[in-house]
Amino acid sequence: MSVVAPGPVTDLTRVETRVSIRNSASTSQSYSLELFRDSPLGIEAITTTNVIVPANGQSLYSEWVPTGGHAGKNTIKYRVTPTTGPQLMGESSFQVVASNTRAVPTLSSVWIDPGAILPGIYFQTRPVTAQDVRDSIDAAHDVGVDTLIISYSEYILNNWGTFYPSQHYGSIASFDVVGTILNQASLNGQKVFVGLGRGDDLYLTWNGFDDPTRIAAALDHGTQLATELWDLYSHEPSFYGWYLAHEANDIQQASDAYYNPMTDILREFEADKPVMVSPSGTPIISPSILADSHVDIFAYQDAVGAGYIPGEYTYDPQQRIDMLEAVYDSYQAAHTGVDKHLWTNLESWQMNGPTYSNAYATDFSRLLQQIEIEKNYVDSISSYEWLGFFEHPDTTVFLGGQKALNLYEDYQDYYEQIVQGLKTVNYADNPGFEQGLAAGGSQPLDWQFAGNGVNQVVSLSNDGASGSDTSVSLDIGSNSGLPWLTQDFSVLAGAEYKFSAFVKELVSDPSDGWLAAQVWMLSDSGSATILDSTSLLFSDTEWDLQSAFITAPAGATIARLVFAIQDNSFGVGTGHYLIDGVSLVGPDFPELPGDFNGDFVVDDADLLKWQSDYGNGNGSDADDDGDTDAADFLVWQRNLGSSLLPLTNLTVVPEPASFMLLFGLAIAFLAPSRSGRENLV
Repeated sequence: MSVVAPGPVTDLTRVETRVSIRNSASTSQSYSLELFRDSPLGIEAITTTNVIVPANGQSLYSEWVPTGGHAGKNTIKYRVTPTTGPQLMGESSFQVVASNTRAVPTLSSVWIDPGAILPGIYFQTRPVTAQDVRDSIDAAHDVGVDTLIISYSEYILNNWGTFYPSQHYGSIASFDVVGTILNQASLNGQKVFVGLGRGDDLYLTWNGFDDPTRIAAALDHGTQLATELWDLYSHEPSFYGWYLAHEANDIQQASDAYYNPMTDILREFEADKPVMVSPSGTPIISPSILADSHVDIFAYQDAVGAGYIPGEYTYDPQQRIDMLEAVYDSYQAAHTGVDKHLWTNLESWQMNGPTYSNAYATDFSRLLQQIEIEKNYVDSISSYEWLGFFEHPDTTVFLGGQKALNLYEDYQDYYEQIVQGLKTVNYADNPGFEQGLAAGGSQPLDWQFAGNGVNQVVSLSNDGASGSDTSVSLDIGSNSGLPWLTQDFSVLAGAEYKFSAFVKELVSDPSDGWLAAQVWMLSDSGSATILDSTSLLFSDTEWDLQSAFITAPAGATIARLVFAIQDNSFGVGTGHYLIDGVSLVGPDFPELPGDFNGDFVVDDADLLKWQSDYGNGNGSDADDDGDTDAADFLVWQRNLGSSLLPLTNLTVVPEPASFMLLFGLAIAFLAPSRSGRENLV
């Protein structure tokens, strides 16, 4: 099984789950395939289907899964049940980030030109060794690069040869570059796309469309390479997919002539391995052209390095940057409604002209301009290239020289700042209501409800959003009192959070009201003053996912989630709604030893929790030994007074009746309104 994209993705895109099923029998077989997702919202069924696999063959099943509302760690699990024989099971995990941009604004993947290690290509103080390549891959891993793309495994255009031990061509390198990259990536848990190379026909997909002899030779060459590479390296866990190194501008012609038949050949090795191309210039695409392609991932070159404008290299990167908004908007439009992955190939190099040569690492300020634009349009940001343009400061080979060191260090500083602010932790408890009701059945576990339990009730429903098993049913038949569903938890002042929820209307308020989902930022749980708030309004009879951002203001230590039905005058309304997938997602704050109650401060409240948990499990386990004992008290004692908060005036959360009286008709006051490049070496 493969999940695309493998690196961190945002909650504004989709991931593709690809499962290949093999049948070694001499007759076709039917297999039952079940897919599940385990996320912070709970476990949900994605699909159950039957897959027919031909005799002695394999079949690929693909399912696109939305990420909205599922920030945090997601694990896709599959179970394949044959007609006869044992079940097959597996899983793959990925991180979802709550975001206001389509891509995580970091380099999730980088391209590696093996030729960059050769003497005379880029500055180097000594010959590049296998250990240097391993160190460079580690340096990429250190700044969050999850995926590596080997641009080519051979470069016989100028009689160089291969970068792996081939039976058909001589090797140009002093060591197995392809194998080294794959092996180090396996050790790091990274993924690798293996590039085939372009043989001796550089311009096949530019002027060879109507030449059957050239096309046949290229397909034979690609098959020969792929067979060798698969035989040598398919055992490496990092072998994730294939890259077709032939670039193109006219995608329809390239697909018909070479991309599609070559992709079909690669599918025969392992059908779930995705295939990538990287179109150059400003390619000719449309939804129908993309739909006809067998390729899975289009990583469009942003063409900034040489300052490309249609038909010309200006060597002025800013000229191309000024075009990027319109260019990537057109890419996004072409991909809308089509099951193809939209990536960018962000160029980290530049050259001074007047010829296309002598590339060097750009400065970070220019790279940041590209990230800031392209993150709004693509699913994932890849960068061409790594070797010679990003060099770790501990290097002894200095590949690419000082500019490459500067770019790595500046990007590392940027990456570390971005990572601190990534929103990956859902602080809401029982967000998908999978944990059921609290004792007595009066309210969902970890939530509070102030209804009267007669004609104002909460219960559980088996109609869940996105295939989940459970949602909460909020049924308000009387508009007396304040029948709100609420939860309080601690927040860190200055941190940004993303509030999301799935809601479905079953019975509307006679006054044409709606369900209002709100976040109140409070100085403490007993405060009568709301420091800030945000609101979502729901009145759709189908499951509706909405979200909004809110920053905890100065003095805020508590966030209160409030679900209430309003009438059209913003008073308490009646109606029946289902609620699922509630989240208030924020950064993953550093651990604070001794903070047993999770309020970002170590104080007497943590001592009370430790006393309650002592000898009763691991509720106040500070030393990770699986229990709550005297050793954990010593951790609390050593860290007493430590805090991540600018203010530490947290108080005990009052009982439901108390805070409902305290806030009165506060909800009424929050009434919202509806509303073209060759390889450089």
